[in-house]
Amino acid sequence: MGRSPLADRFAAEREQRGRPGSCPWIHRYSRLRESEGLVRTLTGGRAGCAVSPDGTWIVSAGRGSTRRDNTLKIWDAVTGTERATLTGHTSSVWGCAVSPDATWIVSASEDGTLKIWDADAGTERATLTGHTGSVWGCAMSRDGTWIVAASADGTLRIWDVAIGAERAVLVLPGKACGEAFHPSTPMVACGDSGRGVHLAHLVGIGFGPLVVTAAARGDELTARCPACREAFPIERDSLGTETTCPRPACGTRLRLNPFTLHSAKRDAGRSWPWLRRGRNR
Repeated sequence: MGRSPLADRFAAEREQRGRPGSCPWIHRYSRLRESEGLVRTLTGGRAGCAVSPDGTWIVSAGRGSTRRDNTLKIWDAVTGTERATLTGHTSSVWGCAVSPDATWIVSASEDGTLKIWDADAGTERATLTGHTGSVWGCAMSRDGTWIVAASADGTLRIWDVAIGAERAVLVLPGKACGEAFHPSTPMVACGDSGRGVHLAHLVGIGFGPLVVTAAARGDELTARCPACREAFPIERDSLGTETTCPRPACGTRLRLNPFTLHSAKRDAGRSWPWLRRGRNR
């Protein structure tokens, strides 16, 4: 059986983009502006990573044969410097995620546990136990109250963040992987090692206000409802408070982060959304 035309196209593109001075080929197939080259390389995490919702820091998950490798690292996204190393797992860390309000981190490890970390202090808040095999990945709900974890033990488990308790278990026909929460509804999706994809409705589990980060364009602030995707203007004094989607047919409860995303002016040839903190800036 021959290769598909798409595979041939990518092979030719990979060869062309692999030449010295060529731009990264992957950017050609995205909506992102094609970069002029690699911005920065951060060493210390090889299994997974996540970006904070304010865009100012990155957390990476490490794996390796020594205890020194079984850590997470927090990096400054602007300077590329290491802010903190999170230690506590006894085996490789396979995945991590950042809470929607940027205050805490969750990690998944080969040691069969998940850990919740304080993002500012870099300290461990809680350890979640229950899986009987390696935990390969984790994700969190948009309201920041639930964690979903996928494990080699063939289960997908739902955890209550506030009390660190397991609330639901979904048994799969194979090892669980590739987990994700629906952005506005109590539903999770995941894959398994048998090439299956599963969608589960979390009966009896509800979401609180969905956390939203407003975008700043000049003096105007705009928020977007994750449920109906409607964008609407907000006042700066409403940052850090709860509100309701103004679309009559929606009415989803929202919690606005106290910071906003701000499109900075071009600096040294680069342009991307960065954080604008506080209400008075």
